[in-house]
Amino acid sequence: MEIGAFEDAGTRWLVPLESVASYQFAADGNTAAVADLEELRAAAARCDVQITVAAGSLAREHAHARLARECSRADSWLRVHRVPASFDPRPFIESRSGWPDPQDWLSGYLADRGLADIDEQITSAYVSNPWAGDLVLGHLIVMAELGLGALTVRTPRDPTIFAGAWGRQRRADHILARMSFTRALWSRAGPGVMLYRGTAFHDRPVTPDSPSRRQAPLISATFSRLVAESHFRSPNAAAAALYRQPLAPELLFMTFLETAGLNCQFREAEAVLLAEGWCFRPVA
Repeated sequence: MEIGAFEDAGTRWLVPLESVASYQFAADGNTAAVADLEELRAAAARCDVQITVAAGSLAREHAHARLARECSRADSWLRVHRVPASFDPRPFIESRSGWPDPQDWLSGYLADRGLADIDEQITSAYVSNPWAGDLVLGHLIVMAELGLGALTVRTPRDPTIFAGAWGRQRRADHILARMSFTRALWSRAGPGVMLYRGTAFHDRPVTPDSPSRRQAPLISATFSRLVAESHFRSPNAAAAALYRQPLAPELLFMTFLETAGLNCQFREAEAVLLAEGWCFRPVA
């Protein structure tokens, strides 16, 4: 599917056949014949399968021990490269613009680890549509296998999801290196930083990729209350909620500050973080 308008105009997404009802098409577009439609429905029904991935306690302990070592490695790298011991993120949050210096630091760190290419592709896919194709899904599966959160989602449909450079071990290396760098960076941030999350609920058809049928290790939030309020005030929403919580660097996977891709088509001061252990408080 090629997106024809809005921020992702020109982008091509691989989306599940049964999710097409969630998109708008040109009124004068071609329609499928009845026989073709029945065949498509039968194919969608065969693929309507969900998986659940959840690691045991030993896998979680091993992953968190490895993450602790990775965090020490990232912190040492930042000190060697004379990264400031503290910084004030508020000007960047107010402007909703990333900081070029951390973007360069991240690029250098991942290049040293041989992971720059995988980061660029994962970031771009996540920003555009994490549920398009199976690229990001492969990362979410590995995160769940590591014990960084539970996953319930449609089964992967790409047989090469873990082939070649996208094998489980390399995906795990990237996940832990990326997360440790972001944690080490944001541990240097000044006090009083808050994260917000605004959600709105609409009455829509339920599909295998509907949020109501998904549980994922990652969620998105924002450092900007204004951005969260814009989601909260979504028109025609059946219900909405606005939450906040003090920043916990150990939960972060990536943020707009050090991630160039989060400052392109969307300027939302975004944070992508672990869903497990995150406890939102309603905003008064």
